[in-house]
Amino acid sequence: MMVQHSGQVSALEVSASAIVPTLSPAGSLGFDDFTNLTPLVKEELRFAIQNKRQFHRMSSTLDTVTVSERPVETSMLKTEFSPEEDERKKRRRERNKIAAAKCRNKKKEKTECLQKVSDCLELFLICHPARIQTDSTGYCYVGNRKDVTQNSVKS
Repeated sequence: MMVQHSGQVSALEVSASAIVPTLSPAGSLGFDDFTNLTPLVKEELRFAIQNKRQFHRMSSTLDTVTVSERPVETSMLKTEFSPEEDERKKRRRERNKIAAAKCRNKKKEKTECLQKVSDCLELFLICHPARIQTDSTGYCYVGNRKDVTQNSVKS
């Protein structure tokens, strides 16, 4: 059974009643419903946090400043980041770009290295078919391991 609220409902109360299966009809919510609700819950929580921050800002400014006759501008209600936060975000983005490029380069180098090893092994298989033997389990192995390591190092 869904919980009915009288009066004003906060974002947290709505998200709790939407997610908790005991508050909804039996068998009406499945796993897909929860995965679809996740972005909504995040948005509701973000909205609740912003409202709480705005309330604390407004209450602290009302204590120190007298109320003017003009209405509060809507642009002031939007979340504005301080210069320090903007600078921190820019630095984090730059570091993330560098780390991503480094990761891509490492992956590319590793792929190239593995491709070289694969080419060496293919060449060995072509050049030395007599050395390759098949055991009773069907696995192939090389008769002389010392030759394999020397050939792969030379290539």
